[in-house]
Amino acid sequence: DMIWSDSLRLFVTMWKLFVVMLGAFLVISLLISLFTSIHQKASIVQVLKKNLSSLFIALTTASSAAAFGNNIKVAQKGYGIRKELTNFSIPLGMVVHNPIAACYNMVVIIYFASVYHVSCSLGWIVIGIFVSTVVAISSPPIPGGAIVYALLFSQMGIPEDGLAVVMVIDVLTDFFVTAFECYVLPISLTNIAGRLDMLDRNVLRSK
Repeated sequence: DMIWSDSLRLFVTMWKLFVVMLGAFLVISLLISLFTSIHQKASIVQVLKKNLSSLFIALTTASSAAAFGNNIKVAQKGYGIRKELTNFSIPLGMVVHNPIAACYNMVVIIYFASVYHVSCSLGWIVIGIFVSTVVAISSPPIPGGAIVYALLFSQMGIPEDGLAVVMVIDVLTDFFVTAFECYVLPISLTNIAGRLDMLDRNVLRSK
């Protein structure tokens, strides 16, 4: 179907999407970690490295469920977040805390808008950010969630020809999206725990 619809040619330039995607994910993760480091007065190196185990688990499985237990452990023993908060917030955050997915949705629609010569005005970008965020929050973290791209494309005026391509590459990009989502979740939760006085900063600052 992709050959007949001429969608197969898009795979030649897919490396651009992957480069921008990974770059954006790294920047978001670094900014969240830097914000946490400054506000909690902890070493940025410690903040960055404490949850690398969850990153690698999710990266090799594309499963937030596989990284769930490790995220709970790291949140409590690595970042010093109290058990009462982690047991509630980590499961909830896996569903509604999706800054990486929202960023990925935005990267996808901008990339395919450029491919199909869709005009990206300031208003279009603002609507794109809103729609990408809503879709990321409302989409369950389960396989097959790529169907939401049909909604993204229709709302942003992108031809449906690109859907076949984005559905295929989602099989690969889901590994990276899931990995970075699991990585930043406990780091973001650290700031909430600090405001709620449910954070042991001695644990956070320890090696």
